Amino acid sequence: MGPDSWRGRRGEEMLERKLAAGLARAPFHLTAVRDNGSGFQMRYRPATLRTALWQRVAGEVAGLLRCARCPAPRCGRWFPKGDASRSDKQFCSAPCRNRVFRRREKAPQG
Repeated sequence: MGPDSWRGRRGEEMLERKLAAGLARAPFHLTAVRDNGSGFQMRYRPATLRTALWQRVAGEVAGLLRCARCPAPRCGRWFPKGDASRSDKQFCSAPCRNRVFRRREKAPQG
């Protein structure tokens, strides 16, 4: 199935069913953590890698997570943007950012 197979009402309904089924089987742990004297805070922790992946996919589909592709040459990895990191982040890592910066400095000034 390609990315276009989820387009349209029928595809969205199928995606919704798959996500609901995957998340329904997803075990997780809830723990209470004391929060700076103002009470307790609940922490959610996926119990398995599969659970973490279903949560991640559901977050991306719901628009809660945004990802971008690294523009550095020979990279192209996807990385999170927004809440999890800086919203203006352009590269997946410091080495990729530095590689692009060094190439720009070497480029002939015209």
